[in-house]
Amino acid sequence: MSEKYLDQQGLRTALTQAVKTVVLEKPADARATVAGMLLQSAGTPLNGSTLTYFPLAGRAEASRLALFMAGIDFVDKRIYAEWGDFKPTTPWGGMPTLALPDGTVLGQGRAILRLAGKRAGLYPADDIAACKVDGLLDALDDVFSVISKVPKEEREESAKSGTIAEIFGKIEVRL
Repeated sequence: MSEKYLDQQGLRTALTQAVKTVVLEKPADARATVAGMLLQSAGTPLNGSTLTYFPLAGRAEASRLALFMAGIDFVDKRIYAEWGDFKPTTPWGGMPTLALPDGTVLGQGRAILRLAGKRAGLYPADDIAACKVDGLLDALDDVFSVISKVPKEEREESAKSGTIAEIFGKIEVRL
């Protein structure tokens, strides 16, 4: 099965050229190239997309909610036994994925969430505000890292006064 990954060869070629342009220290040209690529895909419809993830909330739940809030008609496909066969077909070797009606397959949970959030009007148009949102989303990686290092039997106490409480405190002051 041949799947399109963001306009297949054309986008790959343009993105490669943009990276080469940056390397050659022509950032204005690179920005124009990337901006052009983004403008070409801005109107891609999400209705009829398929969001694929495991049968749990995990990294896809916020995207499910954002797609729902945006009024986007999508298939919420949950797989488990099929994961081994599905994995090599994903853009990054992981889930969630969002398969668009035109065959384009998008990967990375936070990227899908940002797209869904933008379409739902939940993501700021202002670059600085968007950067703050991105920072909070990226801080979730720190939260999961901290939580995973605390033994399960100690997590409740740690959430009250330990390392888990500390990381949530850092997030809380930025809300």
